[in-house]
Amino acid sequence: GEYVQCDECDGVFVVDQVALDEAVLPQLSASIEEAPLSAVEDVSAPSEEGVLPEVEDVSNSTFPDSTPSTPDVKTTADGQPLAAGNKPIAKRIKIVGGILLGLCAVIAFSMTGRQSNEAAPLEVTRSQQTVAPVAAAKSTASAKPAKSAKSTAVAKPAASAKPAKSAASTKSTTPAKSAVVAKAAKSAKAPKALPQKSLDGKGQEFVLQGLISGRMHETKKRMIYELSYGLEGKRMRTSGSGGKNAPGIDYKKFVGKYVRLTGRGQRTDKGIALNKITQIEPLSRADLDAYLNALEAAKTRPFDASPNALPFAGTWGPRLSLPTAKQPDVVDDFKVSDFAKQFSKLKSASYIVVNVTQPSGPCYFSGPNPQLAKISSKLKASITTRDLLGEVLDAIAKDGKKALVYYACEGFHKGDDTRPQKEKDMRSAWDKYVESVPMTNNEALGELVVGYYAKRYGNKIHGWWFDGAGVLDKDDRLLWRKLVREGNPEAMVAFNRMAGPPFRSTPECDVFGGHPTPRSREHFWSLVNLPMIEGVESGAWMDPEGKPVDEPGMGALGHVFMGMQDRWNSGKCEFPPEQAIEWTQRVLSAGGMYTWHGPRTQSTWAKDQFELLLKIDAGVTKMRKNN
Repeated sequence: GEYVQCDECDGVFVVDQVALDEAVLPQLSASIEEAPLSAVEDVSAPSEEGVLPEVEDVSNSTFPDSTPSTPDVKTTADGQPLAAGNKPIAKRIKIVGGILLGLCAVIAFSMTGRQSNEAAPLEVTRSQQTVAPVAAAKSTASAKPAKSAKSTAVAKPAASAKPAKSAASTKSTTPAKSAVVAKAAKSAKAPKALPQKSLDGKGQEFVLQGLISGRMHETKKRMIYELSYGLEGKRMRTSGSGGKNAPGIDYKKFVGKYVRLTGRGQRTDKGIALNKITQIEPLSRADLDAYLNALEAAKTRPFDASPNALPFAGTWGPRLSLPTAKQPDVVDDFKVSDFAKQFSKLKSASYIVVNVTQPSGPCYFSGPNPQLAKISSKLKASITTRDLLGEVLDAIAKDGKKALVYYACEGFHKGDDTRPQKEKDMRSAWDKYVESVPMTNNEALGELVVGYYAKRYGNKIHGWWFDGAGVLDKDDRLLWRKLVREGNPEAMVAFNRMAGPPFRSTPECDVFGGHPTPRSREHFWSLVNLPMIEGVESGAWMDPEGKPVDEPGMGALGHVFMGMQDRWNSGKCEFPPEQAIEWTQRVLSAGGMYTWHGPRTQSTWAKDQFELLLKIDAGVTKMRKNN
């Protein structure tokens, strides 16, 4: 569901899913024959959203409204295009048989040879700039100074997939701007820190580790090579025009192998962008073992159980988008009493979802923020004078319901040169401020925006639903989670990375985002989304990959989040009432959570959508009486 511009033909495409090319299959050589299949699949996971010229992040959840298409290209082991239908059946059977035998050997070895291995280092703090399985950077003379006194939390995952239950360990593993680091396996020493080195204005030097894949370009008929790296499935184009690669780099011999890639570039708030790749070499046996162990450890929650999500098991609630500073007149005219009178009729609903940011313009907010106003007069346009969000939160609490808030993570960086000049001025003022302090863009957003509103409203907010979370890395998510908990220790968080089934999240989530298949491809009521309902029925509590866990409260809570119309914030109510009631009842009966979104008309939900909410309310009430 993301826009990708081709470096070869300059065409713009929308990605549906990234399938593994034949060349990506593990070459069962001495360098990777011991790699478990699950780890190979993890680093080659399909991308969802958020693209840079060189870096692709799987976790963004801002979904463009286009119908995707993906070329299906196959190659031979040496990287040459494979003509369809040319391979004899007998030869295909031999190849498939050989792959299956190899995978059996992989599984057998992983069950016997690596059970006692502990995990390798996961990530490093920005101030450390240490080589790790994710990335290492050598700071340049132009790099921003790092913050001092950043602590590093150490988590030692247990042999089983279950995290510890101690509340104390939860607090100790979520310090501000900290990294979660797991102890390296004895057979694989953790990489040592690289000395800082100036590159004369050419950016930082990064060392990345990951899996090289190859595919044939559909129109140019030339090989394209990519690196799947890091613990979050990011993908980077490694071959191409513009003198990107140093002479002598032959990617063909690295296809399907884990490598260490060195290059020059810069870290942005969205990821790493390399301008020049200078070296590539296969990982040693010890480094490969450490890397794969780190991938496995990254799938395990670094926290205890999710007690903050337990009160929401088996509950439902509606969402309404409040006006923001983008529409100051509408903010002034909004009648909280009309909204409260409406949602008070939904007797079986346990919570109401409102918004801190404008969904389509996350540089606008629904409440005041003096901290932003102090930075620049230009940023005053992003905040309201009236504390509309605070008034609504009070009304929700008065009705005995909990309040959750929606927050779009892109902040002042959302949009392009076509947006209004006022928004360009806001970004310019914000960027100037970020450059003046030893913080990244996301750290500053966390401290001055997320942290401010979390503390301002305290226990009036019981949960945060972060959209567009692909712009956040692990350090950012840990920081924002900590800031949310400082406002209300009982608040839960969701960093959305879903776009329809199957369920998936990051380990920092208490509840799944629950975003359905993008409505540009399928209606919310399409049966394509039925596996989400069935997924919750298979187990309401799941690990980050959507696999059920043993006990309630472990992992993250299964959550479905859908609209009742063709578009999120406009359109006729078209979701079939019987289906809406049935799906809600099934999710709640299984112990999951269901959120319905309807568009706003002045100060209330649109008439037809609210009538459907009343029908859902009656259906849930009837179900609970029968039970």
